[in-house]
Amino acid sequence: MDKPELQEAWRRMTDHWSGAMVVGGSDAIAVVSPSRPSNGFCVKVTLDDGQDPFRAVAWALSIETPLDPLIVCSRGRILYVLDAKQKNVVGKLRGHGGEITAIVVHPSFPYLFCTCSRDFSARLYDLTMTPRDSPNNPHWPPSTSSSLGGAPHGLQSSEPEGVGIGRCVAVLCGGPSGGHNAAVLNASFHPTYPLLATCGLDRAVKIWCLPKMSFEEMTREDKPLFSSTRIHQARVISVNWQVIYTRLDDEHRIDVLNRLSLDVLATHSAPALMRHNGQKENVYLADGTIAIWRWLGFNRFFPPNQQKPSKVMRGCASVRSVS
Repeated sequence: MDKPELQEAWRRMTDHWSGAMVVGGSDAIAVVSPSRPSNGFCVKVTLDDGQDPFRAVAWALSIETPLDPLIVCSRGRILYVLDAKQKNVVGKLRGHGGEITAIVVHPSFPYLFCTCSRDFSARLYDLTMTPRDSPNNPHWPPSTSSSLGGAPHGLQSSEPEGVGIGRCVAVLCGGPSGGHNAAVLNASFHPTYPLLATCGLDRAVKIWCLPKMSFEEMTREDKPLFSSTRIHQARVISVNWQVIYTRLDDEHRIDVLNRLSLDVLATHSAPALMRHNGQKENVYLADGTIAIWRWLGFNRFFPPNQQKPSKVMRGCASVRSVS
């Protein structure tokens, strides 16, 4: 958007779509604009993959067409990409082995988004790429050919990934190696560092270093930098980085990152039935909780006096409540 010829078009586009909300239904996606009701519309999506309603929606942008907003939505385990201007489907992707629970778009790179799923995994997608026609999975010894393990193993199945735009570039796998042991419910990209926080039904909050992503191969990661189940006593519904910007110049509206907030997160959990002294018959309903806490290992992996992160990324578990 630094090009002068695009700045005016970008301003018109943001004014047109400012405040617009995306709502998912049983078989359609609706865009509602409270400030401009005439801008609202509804797109009916013809589906052949079951009767699940649309549950997760998000806005996105492609760097190839930055003036055309995209809508990423999911129905069951299938992803759809819609062109908001043309009001049609421009991408359909498969990959997860369970229902998609959330879609989170990177705040600095809006063509990159994460999907969370009940298959215990999270997947990273790039909207600047096209779907794979055949799997390019790593081989599992003693075999020397590409594995056909599919979604349960955090891999791509033998069928084509989809049509249109979008490609899965990385999988954050679940399982005993370090991933989630139940459904992943939410995620949050760090706005300036290659980090992704996830939370789920297993009461765990995990922080992952974004793996190296390429066009040729789908990266598979099963060991987060941080993992804890001691923050909440019930399923963790949401996680969010609490990065604070400090106004440096009011006249020119220049904001800078506050280094003290780079490692602070906020999470919240749902109410849950708890037992008194382990007795099955004696239960009570515990309230949901909100926690604001600091990840103490942040400076270990991203030292403040170094421009590049540490070469060795071995996980640690350290957390203390700050609120």
